[in-house]
Amino acid sequence: MQYIYILEDDPEYRDFLKKQVGNAVMIENLPYSIQLVTGDPQAIVADVDNFKEQPSLFFLDIEINNSKFSGVDLATFVRAHAKDADIIFVTNHPESALLIVTNKIMPLDLIQKGVSAGTSTAMIRQDLIDITHRRQRAGKDLTYTVASVMHTVGLDQISYLATVPDNPGTLEMVSENETAEFHGNLTDYEQKYPEMFRCHKSYLVNLERVASFDAKHRTLTFVDGNRAEVSFRKVASVRRLLAARG
Repeated sequence: MQYIYILEDDPEYRDFLKKQVGNAVMIENLPYSIQLVTGDPQAIVADVDNFKEQPSLFFLDIEINNSKFSGVDLATFVRAHAKDADIIFVTNHPESALLIVTNKIMPLDLIQKGVSAGTSTAMIRQDLIDITHRRQRAGKDLTYTVASVMHTVGLDQISYLATVPDNPGTLEMVSENETAEFHGNLTDYEQKYPEMFRCHKSYLVNLERVASFDAKHRTLTFVDGNRAEVSFRKVASVRRLLAARG
């Protein structure tokens, strides 16, 4: 079961969000439970011990009246304690998207309050369905975010992830059909996707896509022709894993 948190300072719109989220969960039979609906960011902060241990989704109003703690501030707090949480912003100020990007929060979606009730309802429903499907596929797909847009690639299509030289905090993903650069930490991806192998401090590779291994030059060549370096201390492990693969 995944928790849902709703932060909205307008009581009428807060009730609308709660109703539409609840309806979508019930109609689609989704594995969610509404944990907290509030206009106070600190109420969600106080529940950190629950959402840091439980997969959670947050609908966050960006600007909160009579509070120095904005929805963006709360999203930053959530990311620090539950990096895999899903965040959807709701706002009357779409220009706030720049602030979201600047803070590298990487939300799943941004719902404008000015759109019709039908459009909002459809967006909420689709977001909940998409998150459910993504979590059900966890371990089979890799997700990354570019310019606040989340992308998904099948692990079986990825050759490797690598750090980008002279650009700290940036990763390159090379797959069967695309190459992308995005903000990320290789160790985080190593922990999240144990199916991949850390053959070098700068490379996280998919051994299932390896075509050959040159142990002398410590180089992996993938089926797409790309190559990755193997550290000296990982040579024996690479040999053993490739042999076990058959």
